[in-house]
Amino acid sequence: MKVSKAYVASATRLSPEHFALFLLTLAAIILVGCSGSHSIVPAGGSQLSATPLQISVGDDPCDRVASLVLDFTAVDLKNDKGAFSALKGPSSVEFMHLLGALQSISLVDAPKGNYSSADLTIASAAISYLDPLTGQMAQQKLTGPWTASVVFSPAMTIDSSSVALNLHLAVGDSVSFDSNGNISFSPKFTPDIFQAGSVGHHGAQYGGIDRVMGRVSSVSGNSFQLAMMQSAQLVTIQTGSSTTFERISGMNGLQAGMVVRVAANMQSDGTLLATNVSAAGRGSKGMAASGLVTSASGSPITQLTIVEQDVSGSGASQDDLGATLIANLDSRASFSMNSSGVDLVGLPFTPEFSSNSVFSGQAVEIVSDSGMMHDTSSSTHQGSASVSEVHLEQQGIRGTVSSHSANGNEATFTLNVASESFFAHLTGATSLMVFQRPDTEIWGPGTISDGASVVVHGLLFGGSDNYKLVASRIVAH
Repeated sequence: MKVSKAYVASATRLSPEHFALFLLTLAAIILVGCSGSHSIVPAGGSQLSATPLQISVGDDPCDRVASLVLDFTAVDLKNDKGAFSALKGPSSVEFMHLLGALQSISLVDAPKGNYSSADLTIASAAISYLDPLTGQMAQQKLTGPWTASVVFSPAMTIDSSSVALNLHLAVGDSVSFDSNGNISFSPKFTPDIFQAGSVGHHGAQYGGIDRVMGRVSSVSGNSFQLAMMQSAQLVTIQTGSSTTFERISGMNGLQAGMVVRVAANMQSDGTLLATNVSAAGRGSKGMAASGLVTSASGSPITQLTIVEQDVSGSGASQDDLGATLIANLDSRASFSMNSSGVDLVGLPFTPEFSSNSVFSGQAVEIVSDSGMMHDTSSSTHQGSASVSEVHLEQQGIRGTVSSHSANGNEATFTLNVASESFFAHLTGATSLMVFQRPDTEIWGPGTISDGASVVVHGLLFGGSDNYKLVASRIVAH
């Protein structure tokens, strides 16, 4: 069992009840710099020595919410010299795909000093949810602005090493429904602060990025720039001898316009070194989208409907986040699994993902070689695409542990989910079996035992009320 050392070192914990927000130059993380130490001219004064800072976001769900898109317009860090703007431009972030994961939204150089707080400004919120009156998907768009203040206790110190600031949005405390299905929103964040890339720690909690989706903007030597739908900035990704490539022949096969997923570790100087680069499409006209399957038609499957939680590529825009996508599978569509960090060997069942084993409630990524189209006659922002690839993606599910049974460094238990949850509505199931493997990461200060509330992140299999989740990460609180 791997226990995240980030939790040993931090007074505040990642919790399945909070979304993590990081100030960094990446989709859900804000980093204090790209490389080395730099100089910044604050709005009101002289140059100050600066250090890389990353800001990231994560997710603790409200069970009925399928998608929550927030439009950030500012993240202001405060110290005794004034305020520092850590967000380079407006950024739209979808939170529900971050359950048990993190996303970077900004990477900046921040002036050295002791910071007491941060103010986050949110212009609007789009919430896709299960309507309790109709049992159907619905969406409400709320207009702010809202300002959420986060106090650092102790203060966040930025000195010579890069810093990862993780801000967690407590969705259950921030989103509320009345008896008529109307929604109110009042954002509540809590922080986690880590010295990025230090003492051998390079993962998502320390400023790294965890399979973020984006489009290659440019390629130069052993590095490339990544443009993400959920970030206002281009991020420079370095590659090296330890970088692995999937569905692409290394840097020589990487082209501007390609949609890729990238996992990268943050180094102590603030640079991002890719551990894996996976091509999502075959060319510059391609598009990829990920989200939850809400319906699957045909036997074998010929069409999927998904709620989009991330998207990039030809024809896609930020308006697609939280919207519905109709994925029409061509007859030669291929199926595969994102099993990075998930041990599928030696299980008491055979993990399967094919045109005969896709079901509502699973998280998938679809790939189109021709891009996305939209129905301009529809009142909703609904997209469609001809799909050549379907990948089973890792997802997070929250619930309560029962029937926990440990066997050395492995365990199984039943995860009981809320009956009003989106998962229960889609699948008809209120429980599933979890398989904890020897390499499953354990986050949080809590223990995994009967009665514990946890979030499990991993690959979901099964169907017909026989659901199984093989865990890559478990967040206990």
